[in-house]
Amino acid sequence: MRELNLIGQDTTGYGTDLPGGPTLADLLDGARPGRRTDWIRVQYTYPRLWSDRLIETWARAKRVVPYVDMPLQHIAQDMLRTHGARP
Repeated sequence: MRELNLIGQDTTGYGTDLPGGPTLADLLDGARPGRRTDWIRVQYTYPRLWSDRLIETWARAKRVVPYVDMPLQHIAQDMLRTHGARP
């Protein structure tokens, strides 16, 4: 099995540096794994740029791994307290 790994500091920010540029949803829509690629794994995403379109694109993508890799160690302490965690 082979994977295509999309890795970045914040992959949900893909294209935000270009006016009218592509988004992560566009990238996933256009990524058609070949015969040698079974999965597309996206690392790392942050909630601030998740859109309804990205959620829909991710959900219908046949080869994008069915989980979200979100590094929570960077979350605000207030948010951790709200959900019962101890920062």
